[in-house]
Amino acid sequence: MNQPFSDSTPPPSWPKNVRTISLDGLDHLGVDPKTNELYWDGQKIVMERKLSLDWYQTFLATIGAFGALLAGIYPFGAAWGLW
Repeated sequence: MNQPFSDSTPPPSWPKNVRTISLDGLDHLGVDPKTNELYWDGQKIVMERKLSLDWYQTFLATIGAFGALLAGIYPFGAAWGLW
């Protein structure tokens, strides 16, 4: 009998309806070798990526980039006696 899910109790940190996979259940997983896409029972598993930063991440990255620019410019100005 091919039972895809294990009878063991999943960790408490997992979402309520998520179950562990049994060794027999691994037969339900598949990978397309050309695209490296993952499949469960022949259906593609869709994984999403967030491509944009939140406003505060953009703000902090801008401050960091500006600080790095100033840290790079200062030694040149000091070497040429500009400040």
